[in-house]
Amino acid sequence: KRLPRSSPPRKRGQLTENQCERLFSIVRPDSDENPFRKQTRQRNYVILLAYYELGIRRCEILTLKGRHASIGPRSTFHITYTPNDVSDPRQDPPSLKTVARLLPISKTLASAYDRLLKERRSNPRTQAGAKKTEFVFLSSKNGFPLSVSAIDDIFVVLRERFPKDLPSNFSPHHLRRTWNYRFSKACEEAGTPDDLADQIRRYVMGWSVQSTQPSSYNQIFIEEQTFKIMTSMQDALTGI
Repeated sequence: KRLPRSSPPRKRGQLTENQCERLFSIVRPDSDENPFRKQTRQRNYVILLAYYELGIRRCEILTLKGRHASIGPRSTFHITYTPNDVSDPRQDPPSLKTVARLLPISKTLASAYDRLLKERRSNPRTQAGAKKTEFVFLSSKNGFPLSVSAIDDIFVVLRERFPKDLPSNFSPHHLRRTWNYRFSKACEEAGTPDDLADQIRRYVMGWSVQSTQPSSYNQIFIEEQTFKIMTSMQDALTGI
């Protein structure tokens, strides 16, 4: 009775490869399964793709301004923010804890972003809103910069409409952890030294150079590597 009670290890949410494929088959703007209104499909697709590709925090996407995006031969998003931004009209401005960084984006995301800007002109509200603010992601109803609760609503709709395909608590953080796992696999395949991989991870995630977060966000990959190495060691002893 005096022994301390143990609790099962907390599962760290991330998506499997199959879940990622399923997610983007659902949210493609032309998908018959897409649960969003026509006016928001392209916007939501760009948001979800950015979370998946860049592993950014939930609120970081909301601070993106037109001048932070560079679309061309080497397309990038500049992830940053201005504390107490006087140009932000939101009553609840997105709060951030981040280090500014310049991140490359794929041709797929660059193309989707470009289509979003063109599509905004077809909605009088977002067209008018784009003339008043630099923020990229706007409400299709009033043209104001998108709120944090609107981001949450995107994930609520997805997990409620597709409970068999996505986690019951699906959130932007799942995609942040998924990015970390995919990055670890990519580093393993490329033979990237661990020290360099951790430096890159800190930069992309917006952590300080002293941050100990890499080991926390890399837990599932570490567990996989543990099983892989220990199994190899154990197999070598089968002749004993």
